Amino acid sequence: MISVKERALRLLNKGKKDFWLVVAVLSLSFCLVGQVMMSLYSFYLAHRGVIGDEVSIFVDPTLNKQRTDAVLKEIQEVSPKADLREIQPADVLEKDILRLVEAKKKVPLIIAMQFPRSTHVEAIKEAVTSIEKIKGVEAVTANFDWIKKRHSLREAIAIGIGALAVPTVLLVCMLIYQTGLRLRSFMKEEQMLLLMLGAGRFAVCGPQLLIAFWASGLSCLIGVLLLSVTMWLSVPLLESAFEVTLLPPLTSCLLICLLTACAIIFLTVLSSFLSSGQSQALKF
Repeated sequence: MISVKERALRLLNKGKKDFWLVVAVLSLSFCLVGQVMMSLYSFYLAHRGVIGDEVSIFVDPTLNKQRTDAVLKEIQEVSPKADLREIQPADVLEKDILRLVEAKKKVPLIIAMQFPRSTHVEAIKEAVTSIEKIKGVEAVTANFDWIKKRHSLREAIAIGIGALAVPTVLLVCMLIYQTGLRLRSFMKEEQMLLLMLGAGRFAVCGPQLLIAFWASGLSCLIGVLLLSVTMWLSVPLLESAFEVTLLPPLTSCLLICLLTACAIIFLTVLSSFLSSGQSQALKF
């Protein structure tokens, strides 16, 4: 009795051209999906490391300690999730201005209020308005133009990556399904004959599933090489030119490649299983 592996090798010898075409398509699909996943993960890492927006609060220096603590408590109640920290005047004031205020013994208490990075610009504006009304607060400064630009840029990048990821995944799924049909093209006659003889489902589709596994496994190896060449040769140049980090750590890249390979192999075998089910018994 001929084993499934022997049948697969015999059919593979018959359809070498289609097999290598499938390998080429799956390799490019792997490279495309890998690049999108690495871009998404790089954006996640960059976004996770971004600190929230800050505003500077100037508290009246003539207040006593008890009243100052009360003012700080009121400021914290405006935005309980925000972090407050004291800034030394020497870090933000020019030397001449600092010398002048020190001579008048009116060195202000400067508090930096850092909001969570998910806080919207309008919420920050409302908080600033509320803080300005607190008695004992002399001024509140915030660069809202820069805050708006940073929020807009972050949202634009997220939307752009998402808009690229969805059609990419759909395109790759369509290509993978077409590879299943392509593999079936040179096995169709044998499958129809086996169905006519009353063979079971695995006996009919077994060789196609095995060939699909070989093709997808080989394409993942080739895809890793393509992805390495495209990412590790071009991305470092962009990173050095724009002084940004675009490439995830090596361990994360390996994990992304592994997950992508598992997804490509699973979908390829599944598409071959579904396409082989379209075969009908041979009729005379």
